[in-house]
Amino acid sequence: MTQHPNWTKIQIKPGSTKSLIDLFAEPEEFKITTVCEEACCPNLPECWGKGTATFMLLGDTCTRGCRYCSVKKGIPEPPDPNEPIDLAETIQKMNAKYIVLTMVDRDDLIDAGVSHIIDTVNCIKRINPTTKIELLVGDLNGEPELIREVAQSDINVFSHNIETVERLYPKLRPQGSYKRALKVLSEAKKTGCKTKTSLIAGMGEKTNEVLSFLRDIKEIEVDIFTSGQYLRPSQNQAPVIKHRSPEWFESIEQQAELLGIKAKCGPLVRSSYMAETLYR
Repeated sequence: MTQHPNWTKIQIKPGSTKSLIDLFAEPEEFKITTVCEEACCPNLPECWGKGTATFMLLGDTCTRGCRYCSVKKGIPEPPDPNEPIDLAETIQKMNAKYIVLTMVDRDDLIDAGVSHIIDTVNCIKRINPTTKIELLVGDLNGEPELIREVAQSDINVFSHNIETVERLYPKLRPQGSYKRALKVLSEAKKTGCKTKTSLIAGMGEKTNEVLSFLRDIKEIEVDIFTSGQYLRPSQNQAPVIKHRSPEWFESIEQQAELLGIKAKCGPLVRSSYMAETLYR
C-alpha cells in the first residue's frame, strides 16, 4: 500500500465543517451538489469551515471516464429545471460573495449543457447581483460558439482544467484532447474574459513537460494557474505515480509567476482553492 507523505495529510479540527453541513442538512429545501464531496477534495473541512464551496451543475453523473476522477460515470438524468433557482437561493442564504460553479461533462446534450449553465448564472445574478462567479466548465466539445456564449455571460472568471500534460492525455483523459483544452481557453480569452486552468501532479508527468505546459498556457494568455498533488480517491482510479514535494510545487509556482501567470501550487491545492484571492 502506498504511503502518503505528511504534507498530503490534513488535520480536521472539531467543528470545522459546521457552517455548511448545517446548511446542507436540509435536503428537502436545497437540492444541490457540491464538487467538494463528489471529488473527495482534501480542502473540504477548511473551505466548508469558512462557509464557502464549489457547486456542481447538471447533476452528479458524468458522461466521460477520466481515469483519476471519482465522480460517478454513466447516463445522467435530464437537467433539473429547478437547479438554477435552488442554487441561487442557497447562495443567498449563505450570503456568499464569491462562488465557483463547475459541471459534469454532458455529451448527451446537444449544447453540452450550455443553456442550463447560462440560465443558472443569470438566476444567481438576479437574486445575488453582487456575487462574483467563477465558472469551471468542461471542454464543451471545443465548439467556439458555445465557448464564447459561456465566456460572455455574467461571470468573472472562465476556467477549464487541462489537468495533465499532453503525453498522458490518451491514458488519463481518453475522451479529451490536450489541443482541444487549449482551444477552449484560447477562445474564451478572445472575448476578454479572465481565464484559469489547473494541472494535477503526480500522475506520471515529467517536470520538463510541466514547464512546457506552462509555456503553452502562457501563449494563449491564461491568467491564473493552480496545481496540486493527485491523491487516488479509490482503487478504481489511476494509481499515484509520484508524490511531489512542497519544494517542487513552490518551484512550479515560481516558474508560472515568472511567465506572468498568477499561480497557487501546493500538495493540497485544488483548482477552486483560494479562488477569490487569485481572482483579485
